[in-house]
Amino acid sequence: MQEIDIAQSFLSKYSEFIQIGILGIFIPAVIWIWNKLKHVNIEISFSFGSSIICPNNSFTELKLINHTSKDFTIRRIDVVLFDEENKYILKLHDTPFKLSANDVKEIDIAQVSYYSIQGGDIVDIKNLLMSRDFYFKLNPIKRRFFVDKWYKNIVRRWKLLFLKSKTLSMLVFEIDGITRSLEWEHVVRFDLNGKKEFCLFKRDFIVGPTLNLLIPVRHGGTFNPQLVGEILTSFGATNIQIKKLMDTNHIEPRKLGKAKYPKHPKGKVHTITSKDIYSLKHTSGVE
Repeated sequence: MQEIDIAQSFLSKYSEFIQIGILGIFIPAVIWIWNKLKHVNIEISFSFGSSIICPNNSFTELKLINHTSKDFTIRRIDVVLFDEENKYILKLHDTPFKLSANDVKEIDIAQVSYYSIQGGDIVDIKNLLMSRDFYFKLNPIKRRFFVDKWYKNIVRRWKLLFLKSKTLSMLVFEIDGITRSLEWEHVVRFDLNGKKEFCLFKRDFIVGPTLNLLIPVRHGGTFNPQLVGEILTSFGATNIQIKKLMDTNHIEPRKLGKAKYPKHPKGKVHTITSKDIYSLKHTSGVE
């Protein structure tokens, strides 16, 4: 009984100090949880796509929204993708800019032909995007912008500390300023309606970026320079010149990560399309 009396006396004497101590811990904890649960500070969204001439998916646009009353100077934007063994750092933008308070900044990202690991293996990062295994980093802001809610990434964030870092490089192959893949076999230049035009072709079809021309081969045939010339002549083209692309090379990029297929109703098969990638477009939440 004596110990209970001593404890009650202590609590009665120092109750105000104890209450202040509890509030000193409780209030900051509530503020921290509130800041985590709401969309705060900076919101990031992005676009990811491809084209007929360059079918390999790549980042094409970033959008930053500053929800704070502070101005930031952003020197560099990286995206960090990761799997079970490595994290791959891709530099998306390295031109400094000012992100003013309550302002919106849109950044166009030049399309690339391929991503490669430190200038070596050509890779496909689509699986990592679909699995949400990536985040953005802004320099010098020391934060990570994950695509999932913070509480879904607790295990991942610990895992990231032990992964090896590798650099993703951008490889760009162009024809007349238009980014292309290495699968095209010939380039054809010609005059049409007083303008200089061009198209690309390979065995299964030809495509013209300015003509919006896409003609697949029918009846199991294959294109050849003579057939391409005849098709373009029928469109009214003149001064047709055909040149073989010396760096033609069919490449199957190595896929990074394992694809996690979206949930679908029982008994129905879901086909992954570009829309599944675009569904990840709106990315927000700050660590």
